[in-house]
Parts: sequence; structure tokens; C-alpha cells
Amino acid sequence: MKIAGFLIFVVGIIIAISAGAKLPDGAAADGASSRFPDTLGAFVGGAVVCVVGLTLWWKVVLAERQAARSAAGGDGSAANPVTILEQLQQSLNSVLNDLDSLAEPDLQLRVDTAIDNHVTPLAEARHQIIDRFGMSHGAEILVATAYGERMLNRVWSAAADGYLEEARSSFREASSAFDEAAVMMSSADSAT
Repeated sequence: MKIAGFLIFVVGIIIAISAGAKLPDGAAADGASSRFPDTLGAFVGGAVVCVVGLTLWWKVVLAERQAARSAAGGDGSAANPVTILEQLQQSLNSVLNDLDSLAEPDLQLRVDTAIDNHVTPLAEARHQIIDRFGMSHGAEILVATAYGERMLNRVWSAAADGYLEEARSSFREASSAFDEAAVMMSSADSAT
């Protein structure tokens, strides 16, 4: 049904574009000039077909999202962005405790583990963040997590290049960004 809705949408777009591309005739039957081409009916029909296809397509997409939430454990705890962020903070705090004693390869490995286990699932839960916290608060949270992710990538790169002090400094900054995102999540939760 999803593919059928998409195809109906595409056909509607093609019809509407084709009908809308014709210029109006210079003179109407009564001698007055016309503002609309004689394909106006086809254009409106194409637009209606487009809306029907889009409705069918998004109906299936929304049903799939709802099914995914239900499959995640009813309350969505398996993919709960708050839980993922809490686990990420625990992982980062563990690294922070050992940060001054870690060598470059060890730091890279710990950052890789944090990204694979927590940052990537958090990024994949961005729709849930927007759904749960709203567009405004959700966008602020996503900006903070994106900055944290960027800094973790910088940690890995600096450690790979042998700039351990830069890596440590960037790691502290990444940890602060995720802490800030957690504070925003908790304040947005209490506001709703």
C-alpha cells in the first residue's frame, strides 16, 4: 500500500504538471481573453490524485511508526531517547574517570563503543525526540546532541593523530554537551 500510495502520488504530480504547463489560449469562445488554460480540469484532477496518493502513502508510514513504537516494548523504553541519553552519560562519565590515564588507542576504542552503543541509537530516535518534546525543545536537544557527537568524532580524530591533550579537551566538551542535552530533556519533560 505504501508503494501504491507513492505511485499514485507521482502519477498525480505528473498529470498536474503536464496540465499546468499549457499556456492559456489567447481568446475564449466569447471573444474575451482567458486567464486559465483549457486543461484546468486535468490540473485539478491531477492535484486530487496527488492528494489521494499522498494520504495513502503517509497513512502507511504513520502506521509503521506506531507499530515500531509498539514493538519497542509498549512504552518505547527500548528506544526511549531519555534512557539512551542516561546510558550515554554513564558511559561518558566512566571514560571521564579514566581520561587522564587512557592512551590514544584506548580512548579511541571507548569513544567508538559510546558512539556505536549510544550516540547512533540516540540519533536514530530523533523523530521520537521531536514527537515527545515538540519541535522547539526537540530541536534544541538535537542541536546539543549533534554538537556532542561532533566533539566525540573530534576526540577520536585527535587521538588517532596523536594529539592526546586535544582529544581529552574535546572529550570534556562532548560530555558537557550531552549533559546539557539531558538538562534540556528534563526541563522539557517537566514543562509538558
